[in-house]
Amino acid sequence: MPKTFDRAAAKAAGYSDAEIDAYLASREKTEAPTPSTRQPPAIPKMAAESTAAPARPVATKPARERQPLAEAIPAAVANVARQVPGAEPAMALARSVALRQPYGEALGDIRGAVERLPAGVRVPTGMVGGALATAAMPGKTFAKQAAAYGAGMAAAEASPEVGLAERAVRAPVQGALSGLLSKAMDIGGTAIRARFTPTAEQTLLKQDIAREVTSAPKYKKFRQLGDLADNIKTDEQLERTANIIGLPVVRRAIDMVRGESPRLKDLADTDAQILDAVYKKLGKKAFRADGFETAEAKRELGAVMDELSGGMYSPATKAFEAGSKQIAATERTSGMVAAGPRPSKATLKSAKAKSMEALPAFVAGASEEEKRAAIRGALGELRQFGLADFFTPFNYYGPKSGLALAPGVNRMLRASDIVDAIEGQLVRAQTPISRIPTARGVRELGRRAITSYPVPIGPID
Repeated sequence: MPKTFDRAAAKAAGYSDAEIDAYLASREKTEAPTPSTRQPPAIPKMAAESTAAPARPVATKPARERQPLAEAIPAAVANVARQVPGAEPAMALARSVALRQPYGEALGDIRGAVERLPAGVRVPTGMVGGALATAAMPGKTFAKQAAAYGAGMAAAEASPEVGLAERAVRAPVQGALSGLLSKAMDIGGTAIRARFTPTAEQTLLKQDIAREVTSAPKYKKFRQLGDLADNIKTDEQLERTANIIGLPVVRRAIDMVRGESPRLKDLADTDAQILDAVYKKLGKKAFRADGFETAEAKRELGAVMDELSGGMYSPATKAFEAGSKQIAATERTSGMVAAGPRPSKATLKSAKAKSMEALPAFVAGASEEEKRAAIRGALGELRQFGLADFFTPFNYYGPKSGLALAPGVNRMLRASDIVDAIEGQLVRAQTPISRIPTARGVRELGRRAITSYPVPIGPID
């Protein structure tokens, strides 16, 4: 006798009533008993014999086939090229014409080939293409280029189902979001850099020590040469020395240094110690303020001193001047961050030197060391005052108000602009916190939002 089918066991194994009925029906058709044996033919093991349902086939995910090299290389090139706004629809159109296939099918073939690239190839090639395309966009700053890139990608979307109206909405929104995100990251990066930069006071102290260490030994070595008149060998040298020593502005400086230092009182006019003190006197602002034309006299005196000393004086002056320029650059930008765009207690000349408008001219003539010193000055001043104002939510009286946070915000905005300008970015107008609620302030913030690094965003879904 055939075994009784255990429906309950089959249902417990996960089979539905419909599946069980279908199985029983098929078994009845194959169970035609013979007159002699009356035994059913052998059937696969099911729940009736083993109290378990028949084994269900397991669906396995097909292994991803390796993309042929002949397809992978063109796909990688296409992935770089399609990052240029308008390039993907142009490639799809060219493929459609060349292969006589619908535009949508051609676009799908291009995107499918790119999707089949390994992630280790697809992602880097996409990033390279996006970076190159962003750098080629119009705009004087990376952020403005990023905004143009984002708007261009949205406007030139290859998918035919995206209509003109949708493109017109996506383009400005995507460009604005790219610029805003870029500026936010720029300000955040400036704050992080400031956190790991010594304060402006510490930087100035180190610069002053470094200037002394590099220049003092050279000056000392020169001053030990004694009377330089002993080194005059030709009539031309004698005449040149006499002419510079006889200049009224130089004679006045010689008399002043002798009167100020008893050590120099009895030395000859051409002694190295006298000439060194006179050279430095000619460079002091207080001496120049008396109406004497000192710049030309100082240059000629330095040339004579260098000639008679065998080139020993110019290394000292160059070392001192290089250190002084770095100190001045640090003081300049730290003062800009501390005082703001309109210093209240400063002369017009000082206010001009601390203005954002004058910064590009300074950057154009500054050495790499001066630029780095200026960046350290801005970041150091931000760390010393701005970060504390912004990131400390409480003061002695309790939670800070919006007005209490304003100095820190303004300093971070100014420091970000200064660093961007020195590193080759475009300087935009400052936006004080008090002006933000106004229409003009909103416009200025909008301009400021697209003046930094490229952060192109993807399509807006």
